Amino acid sequence: MTPPTREQSIVYHVSMYSSLAAFRKGLDLEAWLYWAIQNALDKNAEQIGKWSVAWGPMVYQLDPAYFAVNAMYVAKGEDEANRNTYVVGIAGTNPSSLFDWILEDGLVAKQIPWPYALASAPDARISLGTGIGLHILQSVVPTGDRPGAGTTLLQFLQGIRDKRGMKLIVAGHSLGGALSATVALWLHDIRLLWD
Repeated sequence: MTPPTREQSIVYHVSMYSSLAAFRKGLDLEAWLYWAIQNALDKNAEQIGKWSVAWGPMVYQLDPAYFAVNAMYVAKGEDEANRNTYVVGIAGTNPSSLFDWILEDGLVAKQIPWPYALASAPDARISLGTGIGLHILQSVVPTGDRPGAGTTLLQFLQGIRDKRGMKLIVAGHSLGGALSATVALWLHDIRLLWD
């Protein structure tokens, strides 16, 4: 097995910070996660380079009394080695969330159409669980005074003015691994809308 490249290792670390709120619940979990992500980025800057939170995080909870179902954020590289690099970090399965286990991880036998490539792949399909997760990530917006508050991921990407030399990486593990591949495919299939 080939060891990961430096870039792969950095992307892994940056994307994993999206899962820092896995065992937490309560009001304004986004504020706590924003603080935790920024702290992790700053604390590990010597190993991963300088990064900042460019959008989010967004945290989806059914109710503040429940654990987070999904979380996602975008980090932007701030030093010469990773300038113009954006990493979309998607949280993995929250071990405390039954919604994740039963719906997003469990509903894999039922398939739904992939509507973003009807012309090129009319028979393409994804699992219902992945479709639920994708819909959440497409529609939930960060709140409060965090970067990108009130905008979807798509609106954030549309708002980046200079995209020359931009590198967009979507990453996650576990459920976030399935969702990151799906989000990347979605962004590819609708690229004309944001790039």
